[in-house]
Amino acid sequence: MPILTAGRVGAVTAVVVPSAVLYASYTQQVPTTGKMVKISELPIYQVPKPASVQLVPEEIGMLRSGISSVRTAVWGWLDSQKETTDKIKEKMDIGKAHTEYTISKLKGDDGVNVPKISVVAASGLAGILLGYRSSVVKKLGISTFAILTAAALCYPNETVDLTKEIFNEVKTSITGATGSSEKKDDS
Repeated sequence: MPILTAGRVGAVTAVVVPSAVLYASYTQQVPTTGKMVKISELPIYQVPKPASVQLVPEEIGMLRSGISSVRTAVWGWLDSQKETTDKIKEKMDIGKAHTEYTISKLKGDDGVNVPKISVVAASGLAGILLGYRSSVVKKLGISTFAILTAAALCYPNETVDLTKEIFNEVKTSITGATGSSEKKDDS
């Protein structure tokens, strides 16, 4: 940006660099006589003299140096923990993949029901073990509850259909029982 002051033309440019400030400037003498000047003699058409560069070191304040030391300490700690976090992430990914595979095998309709049947049978055995020191009725109740819960989780659609069917049969038998007793009272 040209500036005209006291018969001199100059431009000043400042560039900010993180560690220093660079100043570049140039000046050129303009004729100050009262005669007319040709267009070619105007300073905007002339090549300026080479710019001079002066390096001024930047002073780092107390706040910036404190923030810098905290930042370097935190990044140093994070770098030391990177190997541990990478191992944990790897183990989590492996665990997630194994869990998804197991769930897909249990939910899969590929015709192989052995995993589902194994889960239901293991639940029944776990129910018997939970009622180890209990009476036979309590063992039977706990193992039945465990088997029904495992079957409901492994076979959700079949469980809903079976529950609806049993509900309708119980409803029909109750209606039949109450309906027949009302007919006896009327006669």
